[in-house]
Amino acid sequence: MTYLGFPAKQQHEFRQLLRQWWLAAGLLLLGIGLILALLFAPQPLSLTLTATIPVGQEPLGITLSPDHSQVYVANAQSGTVSVIDTASHTVVHTITVNPQGRLNSVIISSDGATLYVTDAKSRTVEVFRLPDGQRTATIPVRLFPQGMAFSSDGRELYVVNSASNNVSVIDTTSHTLLANIAVNERPYAIVMAPDGQRAYVTSSQTHSITVLDTAQHAVVETIMLDTMSRLTNAAISPDGKHLYICDAISNSIVVVDTASSTQTHTLSAAQFDDRSDLEFSPTDVALSADGTRLYAVGRTGYVSVIDLEQQTILASLEVGKDLRQIALSSDGTAYMTSFGNNSVRVVQ
Repeated sequence: MTYLGFPAKQQHEFRQLLRQWWLAAGLLLLGIGLILALLFAPQPLSLTLTATIPVGQEPLGITLSPDHSQVYVANAQSGTVSVIDTASHTVVHTITVNPQGRLNSVIISSDGATLYVTDAKSRTVEVFRLPDGQRTATIPVRLFPQGMAFSSDGRELYVVNSASNNVSVIDTTSHTLLANIAVNERPYAIVMAPDGQRAYVTSSQTHSITVLDTAQHAVVETIMLDTMSRLTNAAISPDGKHLYICDAISNSIVVVDTASSTQTHTLSAAQFDDRSDLEFSPTDVALSADGTRLYAVGRTGYVSVIDLEQQTILASLEVGKDLRQIALSSDGTAYMTSFGNNSVRVVQ
């Protein structure tokens, strides 16, 4: 390169300055790249078991009150619901539902005033007033009622009847049965889309998702998944774009795109790390409030936290024996039923 009109010495000095400038610019860009990589890389997460709370026998379903001040736990074998204070991590009340029953799940109305409990043995949904725990209604449904979900306005309650292959729709004001919707064999759980227009029902026997139109109380679609395993609990992203479904036998979480009604991929421990302490054997999942992290619990007793954008496990911790369900507070505190230890484990 020549620089007309400049003496050779000045040309040499200019070339030196140019080289230094390019070197400085390169180092600056490299530094910016490293900073951005650090800013947007998944941040390490430390999980700590902060409490073990004894409850009734064989705890299964779990839910938080709308203000997150209490946790409600369905004790399957005891036929009771344990009410836990989240500040003190102690059981402050026990609601007797049916000592001869088999309780599966619990759900609370958005105003925090009503508790609904499925009793598989009596084939009913039991209704209780809160906070005093007084029974206000017993609603007959079908065989082996299990998972539940509210409509977006809270006026209807959808109840999965696993042994009769249908979903009962209940009017939450009159406590009367509005409809029974036939679905695929052995339905297990139900999740409601954020806009309330669709409900998704998992099938533990036909590896499929039944899609319900909530306005018509009718099946509008069946999504067949690329798995021959047992689908159980599920969660939906806050934007309603993705379903995350536990596949207990294949040790993975199936991801479904709700717009195209197709399975996009699976999340499994093997794709992240082959260490045994990252085993899922998932039984339930929950999403963080912003939808960026997925919490998975399983029968191996581990809770794992997955960064959904980066597809990496942020943390995994063994907390109890045979974890069944999880309730996640807005601050990231996880409450999990330990079926094998008759307790609720709290992780932060």
